[in-house]
Amino acid sequence: MKVMRGYSEPWWFFEDWQEDVINSQSYQGLATAKIAFNQLKEEYKVQFDHMKAKNNYCIAFWNDNDIEFCEECDDDVQIFTGILIVDQNNQLVIEKEVGEKSVKES
Repeated sequence: MKVMRGYSEPWWFFEDWQEDVINSQSYQGLATAKIAFNQLKEEYKVQFDHMKAKNNYCIAFWNDNDIEFCEECDDDVQIFTGILIVDQNNQLVIEKEVGEKSVKES
């Protein structure tokens, strides 16, 4: 499982995406990784105002006021915190496609 923080949602995998990884954990099997992922997901649902899932194991979280100035863009940009489960080859683990959804937590 990887935790990312940066200008883009975690599913984009831009060339330098690994520079946004702030925490990386390895687990003995997918079942253990899913438990850790779901625990962190529940914690983040409380900490962040917004959540958007690309699939079951790739989710972006953000707060409206979590912005930083981007020198390259010459503008303020949203900062996302993402969690994802990847395999040994850094490929997303996908069990069942749920489609994109955006949720505003109260």
